[in-house]
Amino acid sequence: MLARDTLRMGIDVGSTNTDAVAIDSAGQVVAQVKVPASADLGVCVEAAIDALLAQSGVDPTRMGAVTLGAARTTDAIRTRVGLRRVAVL
Repeated sequence: MLARDTLRMGIDVGSTNTDAVAIDSAGQVVAQVKVPASADLGVCVEAAIDALLAQSGVDPTRMGAVTLGAARTTDAIRTRVGLRRVAVL
């Protein structure tokens, strides 16, 4: 269970925008941002986190959980475009 003053962050990377929100323990949205997406998923996530923290002024050490959704992954699997071979060990 997360502490009372702990926040949760959710990030959704889409094909055109990346959205991020910070939610408090009561389920209230503390901050939200939308940044343009780029071809690099890592760049999208980093830009969204940076923008969310800058806009909200929230101390990043208060983040107790982060979730990531990437519609881009679903699209790649569905269309079989942009996939790379991987091995599961």
